[in-house]
Amino acid sequence: MTHPCSRVLLGALAFVCSAAALAQPAGKPMRIIVPYAAGGVTDAVARTVAGRMADAMGRPVIVD
Repeated sequence: MTHPCSRVLLGALAFVCSAAALAQPAGKPMRIIVPYAAGGVTDAVARTVAGRMADAMGRPVIVD
């Protein structure tokens, strides 16, 4: 069972990380660093999200 505050903290963390990603210069590609093995579920989800982000923002998104 998770603590109710953990959802709020997770949401705040996602908000802060997204603001940092948008602060990157427009000419450079955005990098998403996935700290897990390539070919796993986390990597697949990151690549799917990166594709949609690239379409929405009009700039390349690289998954490392």
